[in-house]
Amino acid sequence: MKAICYGIGAILLAAGTILSFCYAVAPWSPIFLMYGATLLIVLVVERGRYMPNLSRRGGSFQPTGERFIDPVSKQLTEVYYNSGTGERKYMVVSDLDQKSV
Repeated sequence: MKAICYGIGAILLAAGTILSFCYAVAPWSPIFLMYGATLLIVLVVERGRYMPNLSRRGGSFQPTGERFIDPVSKQLTEVYYNSGTGERKYMVVSDLDQKSV
């Protein structure tokens, strides 16, 4: 899907550039240039904005042994830690695990 969007952005940018150089008055060329440039910029910025999957970054989540009752949901919550990234996750403990506590 991203490849298609990159292609559309490049085509719009190229069409806007060609129209602006070939025709003295091309009312659509600024629109093509603007949409093409905006689409390409958004795709490039979006690529680094969201975090990649943990499988690519290494490390795995391990339970820390910390459990607490979440004050909002009133459910037993367990803390997991990823030693490769330092990220922490808070997972609701299932009903079967709660009975063993």
